[in-house]
Amino acid sequence: MNYKRAFWISILAYLTSLLIGISVLVISGLTLSTVSTISSQMLFATQVVSIIAIGLLFAWWYFRSPRTHASLINGAKLGIVMIVVGFLLDSLLAAPALLSIEGFTFSDVVSIYADPVYWLTLLLLLGATASVGWYLAQARVSTS
Repeated sequence: MNYKRAFWISILAYLTSLLIGISVLVISGLTLSTVSTISSQMLFATQVVSIIAIGLLFAWWYFRSPRTHASLINGAKLGIVMIVVGFLLDSLLAAPALLSIEGFTFSDVVSIYADPVYWLTLLLLLGATASVGWYLAQARVSTS
């Protein structure tokens, strides 16, 4: 497992996710105050699909390097690194940005992390990265 590469891939995945989220808000004309009024099922589906797609794409990119060894375990480790880096960047960037918006309180930020959808999304991300590692390991074995 190349942790340095996993760290940088995780930062790029986080920034990509952030840019996509901001782009969706801008294109759709939504603000953070109106997001809470959107149907939770629609928000859940959008969130899960985008995070899994980003996780799959960046996991595939991570394992393209000849210095990495694709496997189910290494895919899961990559997912854990992505989750930890995402949480740290949220703590440093997203949470303070949300708190600077008028009307957002600390309990609003905590409620994001207390939401079961958030934790389900993280489990799905972990499964996606592990699946990429497993799939690419099987593909390398079958071509050898």
